[in-house]
Amino acid sequence: MTGYIFDIKKFAVHDGPGVRTTVFFMGCPLRCSWCHNSESLRSVRGVSEEFSTVEMISSKRINGAKIDIDTLVSLLLKDRIIFEESGGGVTLSGGEATSQSDFIIELIKRLKKEDINISLDTCGYCDSESFSIIVQNVDVILFDIKVLCDDLHKKYTGKSNDVILENLKIAENSGSRVIIRHPVIDEVNGNMEHFRKVIDLMKHHNLNEIDILPYHRLGEAKWKDNLESHRFSRPSEELLQEMKNHAEINGMKVSIGG
Repeated sequence: MTGYIFDIKKFAVHDGPGVRTTVFFMGCPLRCSWCHNSESLRSVRGVSEEFSTVEMISSKRINGAKIDIDTLVSLLLKDRIIFEESGGGVTLSGGEATSQSDFIIELIKRLKKEDINISLDTCGYCDSESFSIIVQNVDVILFDIKVLCDDLHKKYTGKSNDVILENLKIAENSGSRVIIRHPVIDEVNGNMEHFRKVIDLMKHHNLNEIDILPYHRLGEAKWKDNLESHRFSRPSEELLQEMKNHAEINGMKVSIGG
């Protein structure tokens, strides 16, 4: 079985509990205007080179790499001692990992046999059958909530959020730990009215952990090849603190920046 990835990041500390190795998969159903991993949006067609080391994969970050599941599992298990000592594990990210659902399901099965902690970093846009299988077999779900207004969601991501909100219910009932990740972009959702609705949504689903992710400009240089170039702003520190305070008052465990 073969998957398509564009990077593997070791010693990640913002992609779930402990120290983690994060695998970035190619492909995503959304086209977020602020995407900072837009190289993941390239087609896997034409990606034919297979790589066997993290260094070789990272050197092909822009074009992507083809990798068989045995090789990937072997690479990830090399970090087992780090996971055990830090309470960490493997994070499946992207792009959108669930866009390669068959590969992901098999990868999770292999890693679980080795007792590896698994986090899924997801936009939530996936067919419900595959999504249900995946989230029931991971330990942590990092679930993005970007924009609640459906019209604005379509404008800035290219898709309705109906599927995402339905899959949030599946995540809630999966038995896995769910952490909401909320990117805050000043011109899109950078206001307390919207944030209060995010917190209300979390309370409705009995969720109590949120990472507030202020917009950054690290991905802008890549946009010329993949996305229409928008220019957004980081929210003020005052707004971020107000969001944090509001979440805490409502019983949430909060971090700013992941």
